Amino acid sequence: MKRVISVCLTLVLALGVFSYSAINENKKAAASQTIKILSIGNSFSQNAQEYARAIMNAAGYNVKTANLYIGGCTLQTHWNNASSDAKAYTYQLKDLDNATYKEYQSYSIKQALESDDWDYVTFQQASPNSGQYNTFQPYLNNLSAYVRSLEPNAEQIVHQTWAYEINSTQSGFANYNRDQLTMFNKLKDANNQGAAAIGTRIIPSGEAFQIARATTEFDYSAGKPSLCDTDTYHASGYGKFLLGNVWAEVFTGQSVLNNTYKPSSVSDTQAVVLRQAAHDAVTLYAGTPTTTTTTAITPFTEKTFQCEDLFFLANQPTGTNIDTTNGNTVFLSATTNGDYIQFAIPGLSAGTYRVTVKSRNYSTRGIYKLFVNEQSIGGDIDMYTTALAYVESNFGTFTTTADGTALLKFSLVGKNQLSTGTGVYLDYIKLTNLTDPSSSTSSTTSTISSTSSTTSTTSSITSTETSSMTTSYPFDYFEIKYPQSEGYIIGLSQKGTDYNELIGNVFIPRGGIIKVYNTKNAEVTSGLIGTGFTLKVDVGYGFVSYPIIYYGDIDGTGTVNVIDLVYIKRHVLSLKKLEGVQFKAANLYPDEVINVLDIVVAKKHVLKIKSIKQS
Repeated sequence: MKRVISVCLTLVLALGVFSYSAINENKKAAASQTIKILSIGNSFSQNAQEYARAIMNAAGYNVKTANLYIGGCTLQTHWNNASSDAKAYTYQLKDLDNATYKEYQSYSIKQALESDDWDYVTFQQASPNSGQYNTFQPYLNNLSAYVRSLEPNAEQIVHQTWAYEINSTQSGFANYNRDQLTMFNKLKDANNQGAAAIGTRIIPSGEAFQIARATTEFDYSAGKPSLCDTDTYHASGYGKFLLGNVWAEVFTGQSVLNNTYKPSSVSDTQAVVLRQAAHDAVTLYAGTPTTTTTTAITPFTEKTFQCEDLFFLANQPTGTNIDTTNGNTVFLSATTNGDYIQFAIPGLSAGTYRVTVKSRNYSTRGIYKLFVNEQSIGGDIDMYTTALAYVESNFGTFTTTADGTALLKFSLVGKNQLSTGTGVYLDYIKLTNLTDPSSSTSSTTSTISSTSSTTSTTSSITSTETSSMTTSYPFDYFEIKYPQSEGYIIGLSQKGTDYNELIGNVFIPRGGIIKVYNTKNAEVTSGLIGTGFTLKVDVGYGFVSYPIIYYGDIDGTGTVNVIDLVYIKRHVLSLKKLEGVQFKAANLYPDEVINVLDIVVAKKHVLKIKSIKQS
């Protein structure tokens, strides 16, 4: 354990030089070590303030936090109370130079605003409505104008709350079909719109929750501690510590990575993980917190997504069944109708798609139905077979009217009378675009055949480069025993691939030529193969070039280390943008953008927690 902690701290020190202040310096904090924060909130802002003051104190700041509290209070109620000057709040205070928590009853918003010269005033929507922007307005705009009239020098900030735990019983979870990812995506969008409407920043607490949930330390579905309390929606002690770090970095403009404060209930390892998640969330929102960066999405005719490579959520235990012959499968241990596993498929262009799924069927399987973005499609698919069989099934078609991510939820709806179970094992999801998208013409025509995880490419050649060869060969094709994606060779060994291994997986007719060039376009005949290298093959008709991607390797060394993490982080912070093959190598989380989720994947690889998938 000591060795793991040491590695984590080394990474923190290596990456911690990029603080929130590097992008969006907090001028008030720079001018004064005193910070005063007033929240017009509810229990969620109460959770966020629990440790925030102590964390900022440890960084050398004298801090006053106050919360205008009504349990479950909505923006509409806040505005109604403000417009009528209702003394309806409990005023929860931790004052300067006095950590003693005090409560004062029958306070109004006006009374609290006029009680001090506040540096910051925060707003938030009640969590059940946090992803419903129609519930924000006109109350948020009205409240913002009211606060500005009484406290014109205070910076207003929207507090982005968090999604409930995956098994939450909170009634408001029904607004999001009791799905954590759906709730997060909707509240993220609604809070972005709200912040844009009043022209202010966001405290990305919800983003930090999702980042922390993606770590091994706080993977609740794997039996690790929850960031939510036992009621499944308020923050637990771990969640409160995470929130405090998010607030501290937003309001001080200083990185929390080396902050010394932590409650005794949080271990050293957990503190490192939670500080990093807070830091990553804040840096993600720095500079342009209310806008979303998008990249062009290229339509495809047909694409297969391996289930184990996709981001997924489920309400029952899941796992991966390893089968190197027929393909790995993700399984759901479903027991009750309505149990589900949901996959996020990014990068879809608007269109109509047929969904074909390969599954590992057996006598212990249930009957499943597919929902896409919560809309039912197709019929019920019975996964029962008397003997073990890998089966492709047509689950139906769906249409999306805008580019983006599709959420495919496979839900248990019944059981064959002969079946002795209700589980499901899914290998891959294949989407066929029925709108016949246009595709660019390539100089190389490839026919792909897949067996398990190995994809062979047999290529007929069109010359794109002059060759010194004049001999005609008895074959007009060659074979590359690596998968390809958009013309790039992928699927290199997770432990690294050297020159001999690379050319050993390229089969050409007698007399053909294979050459390998590094990132500086110099020919190499040994050493590791990295991102930006190029394989060139000539079988008598001219050289054909295949650029290479080794995912996670940004600098082309053929390895993934802290230096590559820095490259990814600098891109996220807009200090130095990655382009071309480097951008593709850094896109580790399947969402067509580079953000903190890619940093998390790369970091797990460096820490030897989970290797980056290379295909």
